[in-house]
Amino acid sequence: MTFKNSSDYRLLFSIVFSLGLVSAHADTLFVKGQTTEATIFRDRAMVTLRSAFSVPSAGEHEVVLQNLPLYIDPQSIQVRGTGDFTILAAAGRQNFLGETVLPPKVRKLQDSLDEVNDDVKVWNFQRESLVQEHDMLMANKMVGGSNTGLNVAELVKATDFFRQRSLEIKSKIHNLEQKLKEGYEESAKLTAQLSTMRSRYKQPFGEIAVSIRATGKVAGTLNVSFLTSGASWAPIYDLRAKEDSKTIELVLKAQITQNTGMDWKAIRLTLSSGQPGLGAQKPEISPISVYFEENRPMAVYGKRKMAVSMDMPTTAESSQGSDMENMALTGAAPQAVMVDNGGLNLAYTLEQTANLPSSPQMQTVEIRKQELPAILRLAAAPLLDQDVFAIAIIRDYGTFNLLRGQLNVFYDGTYTGQSYLPASTAQDSLVVSLGRDRKVLAKRESVPSKESKNFFGNEKRQAYQFEITLKNNRKDATVVRLEDRVPISRNGSIVVDRNELTGGIVDEATGKVIWDIALTAGQSKKIILYYTIKYPKDKRIQIY
Repeated sequence: MTFKNSSDYRLLFSIVFSLGLVSAHADTLFVKGQTTEATIFRDRAMVTLRSAFSVPSAGEHEVVLQNLPLYIDPQSIQVRGTGDFTILAAAGRQNFLGETVLPPKVRKLQDSLDEVNDDVKVWNFQRESLVQEHDMLMANKMVGGSNTGLNVAELVKATDFFRQRSLEIKSKIHNLEQKLKEGYEESAKLTAQLSTMRSRYKQPFGEIAVSIRATGKVAGTLNVSFLTSGASWAPIYDLRAKEDSKTIELVLKAQITQNTGMDWKAIRLTLSSGQPGLGAQKPEISPISVYFEENRPMAVYGKRKMAVSMDMPTTAESSQGSDMENMALTGAAPQAVMVDNGGLNLAYTLEQTANLPSSPQMQTVEIRKQELPAILRLAAAPLLDQDVFAIAIIRDYGTFNLLRGQLNVFYDGTYTGQSYLPASTAQDSLVVSLGRDRKVLAKRESVPSKESKNFFGNEKRQAYQFEITLKNNRKDATVVRLEDRVPISRNGSIVVDRNELTGGIVDEATGKVIWDIALTAGQSKKIILYYTIKYPKDKRIQIY
């Protein structure tokens, strides 16, 4: 571009000056917000923050809230204002060039480095001063009697002074040089560590730009809400039970991940099991149905069925009959019905404000404690495990509005292990294993039967006999639900004779045998399980 005369220069100056005036009227204010409340969902959070600002004149201005989470759902941004101004628009964006906001531990490290470097500077100044003093002392040490008029005594005194002062200066210089060496080493370590941490925290951040129109000089407040994926939570429970108690204590906690880059201080915190939907269309409630669940056979792996540990919480088979009838444990997995599929969304708002600093580490917050009515019993299945287990039967489980989650079990003040709590549904009872009870012993042994393997004509008979012993070492009476099984014939040519069950009740569908054994203090009882399988002698049988 070339200019032919001075008028061209004046024109260019006029254009630049005009652009500067336009830029000056389009004020941009950079502010920070204070988080006031947050609702954390299972995989994201709705954050609300407040920011005060002031504009010096009438017109359109842009207020930019900085240092927000990098990932903000743009469709979720909501802005409300207080003051004599009009909100024109709001938009989220990402800032890759802004100044990084460092966490307190990094700022503390920077302060330590600055302090060490200041000390090093002071020590260098002191050393330079002492070196100059020593040089000046050495430059003036040549004195003589004829030149200065000093006698021998005065000369000796001056020599002693020079020697003593020289030693003092050199000693101080030596001490300062030692301090400087240590200071340089400490500075180098802090610099290296700070560089590493800065690179870790030097991340881009999010911004929300709000355009406003003011009628004059205005001081106002913006309240901004948005969804971010930087926070989530999961429920976890502590179940505490005591022997012979009629209730159990259930403590609900939240394991929270808050990694938004913003420290939440004294906020109103809500934890929700729902999924936020941000569409403008009003949601419509769809019908739900209740029906009988179909009985499904247990899955077979290879030629063996999976054995289910009694440590796993299971549902009671039936809600009818006595409490002891409801103690039967099933091999079913935890609840198949999802809480959200049933239309149940739970929200917990903490009564007190919460502090949640931004951190990649998980943080735990206690939500509530509740006492649940429960029946505590003992159960044993020595076919699978020789120990006796304490179990809790929670009646009307579906009325307690519980979310599914990990369960830490404590029995009589001792941690017994982890389990899993299914979500509340319309089921009547839930059976939870509390752990092993060492005060009652169970033993199952195979004993010789009257006939082990015999042939009668075209028929072959194979007998099985087991002896189960229960011993109560408690100081009081108790009842143990004992479980075992007999085979079920899947072929008309195979007959299972139940020779001796000692009063056990058989579930014809599963072959499970159940005894409710009452034991007084110190008492032992023996149970006989004896059955015979008959089948054609030219066949072979397989039990699995």
